[in-house]
Amino acid sequence: VLKYTQADWGTQKQVWVKASHDDTAEGERKVMISHSLRVEGDASVVAAYDNVAISNVEARVLDDDQGALLITESGGKTRVLEGVDLGGGASSAIEDTYTVSLSVQPTSDVTVSLDYDHSQIEVWQGGVQIDSLTFTAANWDQPVTLTVKAVNDTPAVRENTQTARIKHTFSGGGAAYAGAPLAEVAVQVNDDDSARVLVTESNGSTRVVSGVSGDDYT
Repeated sequence: VLKYTQADWGTQKQVWVKASHDDTAEGERKVMISHSLRVEGDASVVAAYDNVAISNVEARVLDDDQGALLITESGGKTRVLEGVDLGGGASSAIEDTYTVSLSVQPTSDVTVSLDYDHSQIEVWQGGVQIDSLTFTAANWDQPVTLTVKAVNDTPAVRENTQTARIKHTFSGGGAAYAGAPLAEVAVQVNDDDSARVLVTESNGSTRVVSGVSGDDYT
């Protein structure tokens, strides 16, 4: 239960969500957290909050009994822009990153294979373009940062924004990864031969409260 008063009604309160442990292999699932209001005060205060709708929160619950790939996209999504070398180490391209790690310690090495359209994007780990990566029993829970780059058209071709999908599949790792589900990252690929404005919202959305808080985007 969260309680607000006239003194702290405009103060944000952070809510931590934790998963309850069990020993059943259930795989990934989504749980909705709903909210309701109980207002105490004079009639005008109660009326102000009457029939106020509070958004549900969708919690993504990952199972530590079944192998899976944990993916965290920077800014909540992955977006890249084709570009050209501007000289001096500069480029007009926009790259993006996401991190991956495993959900369960494997009993043997796990190879994660990446399947994607090489004519649209490239995936890099450090300074090396990759189509797979390997986790061991020692580094399975250490996030690996992957960089996504758009492939520039040569010669230039005007295109609409495309969606390229990176599919991750498993081999090895023992019983926990035998039925591991495919993991996918959707990449928005923007063309540098077609004029457009790219908008990036902080934390993936823009929310403001009159007289209380603002937000920003670039």
